[in-house]
Amino acid sequence: KQRLLLFCLALLACVAGAHTGSTAYIDVTTAQDTVSATWRISLRDLDLLVDLDADKNGTLTWDEVRAGTGAVQTLATRALTVTAGNDPCALSAHTPELSKNPEHDFVVVTLQGTCSGSTVQLTYSAFAGIDENHRALVRINDSGEPQVLAPRASVVLVNEDALHSFGQFYREGIGHILSGID
Repeated sequence: KQRLLLFCLALLACVAGAHTGSTAYIDVTTAQDTVSATWRISLRDLDLLVDLDADKNGTLTWDEVRAGTGAVQTLATRALTVTAGNDPCALSAHTPELSKNPEHDFVVVTLQGTCSGSTVQLTYSAFAGIDENHRALVRINDSGEPQVLAPRASVVLVNEDALHSFGQFYREGIGHILSGID
């Protein structure tokens, strides 16, 4: 019985160690009314979302991804949506590129568009209803630690009202300090 238990535990450890989580990476840049998002998704994950394996051999190649460029671009514009208030912002997807990594090869898609409003928000939905354990690591304007998004989750990219309020608070505080009145 002990040998069977040890065998089961060893088997469980091998299975757990062999599985790596599904993670995508999104870098977002906002400047005035322009939004740019670069989405990196592994070929393995992309294969779960879009049927690009033309020869049906279970291995997705870069040639198959290039042949399915339109499908990948459509997926990108549906998986990453940006809104200003309740209004959707039109994003266009550039031609996918390949990024080689020691662990996985990634498809990189850059999306760009204009979006004006006091609050601009990104919603990520690539694996909604498919893999609820999938995560996207989102970095905004190259600052701070990335935010972790689950499928169907959103993150605020720009909130001009909050920036304006902070700026006003800061100016009033400096004015108070310089006046010397307390």
